[in-house]
Amino acid sequence: PAERALLAAAAEGSLCKLGEAVPDKDDPAAPRIRAGLLQHLITGGSEAAPVAAAGVRLMGAVIEGPLTLGFMSARGETDLRACRFTDGLVLRRAQLEQLVLSGSHFPSLLAEGLRVDGSVFLIGVTCPGRISFATAQIGGQLALHGATVGPLTAQGARIGASVHLRALDGHPFAAGGEVSLAGAEIGGQLACDGGRFSHPGKIAFNLQRARIAGDAILRAQGDLPFRCEGELHLSGAEIGGQLDLAGAELSNTGGHALSGPRMQ
Repeated sequence: PAERALLAAAAEGSLCKLGEAVPDKDDPAAPRIRAGLLQHLITGGSEAAPVAAAGVRLMGAVIEGPLTLGFMSARGETDLRACRFTDGLVLRRAQLEQLVLSGSHFPSLLAEGLRVDGSVFLIGVTCPGRISFATAQIGGQLALHGATVGPLTAQGARIGASVHLRALDGHPFAAGGEVSLAGAEIGGQLACDGGRFSHPGKIAFNLQRARIAGDAILRAQGDLPFRCEGELHLSGAEIGGQLDLAGAELSNTGGHALSGPRMQ
């Protein structure tokens, strides 16, 4: 029934809403979609399984198996919100119009060299493993408001608008492991207010040689401080606007909490 509903929604370009919240993968009654079918629809479908120009929009499903879109192009938007993925996502060098995974849970996301015409929305996601947008090209924003993640890299990426690694509705952005935007080009702000970066004794937040057109906001958001446990590395970073560290809490056992030689 879940896959039939998805096929019908994809054909007419509407949202296939199978649930309000992220389902439990161990619940036998949870709606399930095979990753292979999802890949087929995202990449345009077929005469027997047509996809409207709006693309694939799915909410509240368990996605079974690895979703692999490497070197493939999507038709319309790729919107998979509040879904639980049993396996990691592989989007290396894929071409997408827009990517929405907001509220979803997935083990990892490998998207090196990804090209997205619009924005990438990972608002409130949970991902304990690696997220990589290294060398990706994103026309709009990269949004991870309120996300809980492991190591995250967008090293060498080009992002046309702002990057959001910030709190949302009292829930901090929280990263365990190095977050690296080294060498990235950001066309708007870097907004990390209320963010928590934890990699004690090592680099927690790496902005080496990053170029940020607007402000770098590394400050508190309400009662939530910007907290960096590990080194905040700003060596050679170029910030076009202000660097705002108001209310920030920086610490690094046995090393520098903040380093910024040659920062501009």
